[in-house]
Amino acid sequence: MSLLEVKDLHLDFATMDGPVHALRGVSFSVEAGSMVGIVGESGCGKSASVLAAMRLLPSNAKITGGGISFQGQQLFDLRESQMRELRGNKMAMIFQDPMTALNPVDRISKQLGETVEYHHRSATSAQVRAKVLKMLEAVGVPDVERRADEYPHQWSGGMRQRAVIAMSLMNEPDLIFADEPTASLDATVSAQVLDLLATAQAERGCAIVMISHDLALVSEIADEVLVMYAGQIAERATSAEIFSESRHPYTRALLRARPGWGRREERLFTIAGRPPDMLHPPKACNFVERCTERNGLALCAIEKPELRTVGPSHQAACHRSDELEMMEVAL
Repeated sequence: MSLLEVKDLHLDFATMDGPVHALRGVSFSVEAGSMVGIVGESGCGKSASVLAAMRLLPSNAKITGGGISFQGQQLFDLRESQMRELRGNKMAMIFQDPMTALNPVDRISKQLGETVEYHHRSATSAQVRAKVLKMLEAVGVPDVERRADEYPHQWSGGMRQRAVIAMSLMNEPDLIFADEPTASLDATVSAQVLDLLATAQAERGCAIVMISHDLALVSEIADEVLVMYAGQIAERATSAEIFSESRHPYTRALLRARPGWGRREERLFTIAGRPPDMLHPPKACNFVERCTERNGLALCAIEKPELRTVGPSHQAACHRSDELEMMEVAL
């Protein structure tokens, strides 16, 4: 049994113009102790998928089909009080902006301590304090005795993100969702944060679902990568296969858009066009209007490709996936 199972998940957001079909039949699983990356452009459904798993969706969101199970429990069947027992305990979340994830008027030590106190009500103040200091030290915070009692505004962006990571690890969860945890950080600090997450995953045995726009960044640490587009999974494969045997034109376009992929004197490749309007999602291939590898195939504009198996651990939703296997990513 997988740690997390997402099956045929459909999710709409109510708007004045009508329902936005944010997720349309998303299915994937996360094994215990694994690192899964989810990549794609803004609005493709990455964050909606994990917020649904945490049951932290906004009030205008509606699950219209499918389900999510965690350790065999159907999450949508649980009461809110039961979900509160899971959040911060068995599953945790690292949000994109650490400043909004932390309370500006409370000391760092208090905020991390509350995470322990809520789930371990018999713990003494001394035990909570010791655990807070130990966890901050584990994520590389120097001089923890002094710095633990500072406020978030006294910490740099990278240090605040370390505090949020420490908070997510306080109760040794089985699953951590990391939603763009390096988006607001510079390259050096981003690398440090990624190292922290990889170390936590390796040493503590927790599973991590990492969300990012950056395919290259995710593939450095993830065992498996899901490429999402227009509320569906376009491709799913191991990190190695994504780079060496990508079978979907969207994945291949994301690879080409990486800085340093082509010759330095050339302009950075960009994907022309925009993702489809999810008020009126495409009836055929989601990517057909932006695809440069369609090669005149009429079927792409008529029939939606199914996510099908193209290798032992590889799936792609493209009518030309077999042909693309034999082609290098064009520069």
